[in-house]
Amino acid sequence: MGFIDNAKPNFNHLVDDLAELLEKRYGVRSVVKRRKRSASVPAPEEMLREVAGQCDLVITGSGD
Repeated sequence: MGFIDNAKPNFNHLVDDLAELLEKRYGVRSVVKRRKRSASVPAPEEMLREVAGQCDLVITGSGD
């Protein structure tokens, strides 16, 4: 399971809580978390390749 943080405030808190819930309740074995440099730029290709290679599911999002 992977998360790409859009670098807006509070998304990291949501991701931490959601990752813990998914691991405990649904048996997710590992969680990969990455954070973009800024919400206004796309995720770097290297980051996308990394999470695509390690994860069956990736959620990208933003907070506020």
